[in-house]
Amino acid sequence: MALMVSFRDSRCYISFVSITFFFLSFFQAALSLAAIQEHQRSQKGRFVNYNQLPDIFWNDLLPKEFGVPVDDAMRQRIQAISQSYSKDKGRKGITFKGDGEDKRQSATPEVVAAAQTFAGDVYHQLETLSGAKLDGERRRQ
Repeated sequence: MALMVSFRDSRCYISFVSITFFFLSFFQAALSLAAIQEHQRSQKGRFVNYNQLPDIFWNDLLPKEFGVPVDDAMRQRIQAISQSYSKDKGRKGITFKGDGEDKRQSATPEVVAAAQTFAGDVYHQLETLSGAKLDGERRRQ
């Protein structure tokens, strides 16, 4: 456990939060920052926000980044496949259902504060680089 100190409503709150969560938040922010720095150095690659999926794949990435023309039949096949849950482990038939909003709503104030502390600035940089609207509508819910 790690000691978490946060300030809200002119009060100081002290609580214990899993050290694993702190490590993972810091690690994710460090990896994201490394990706941003490499992108700035090389001017290669493309950032895509999760909420832009799956439409950006067939509307933009395949035709513009990879030169693959996408007709209606291909788009429909990709759309059908994108509805499958990727972690289904071969059971077939489970439809993808995003759980991001549930996770955000169940996060404790300490978890939100830690995520903002370690990853807030990097997250906003990634949002800007992806061209996605901040706090935009999520496509896959």
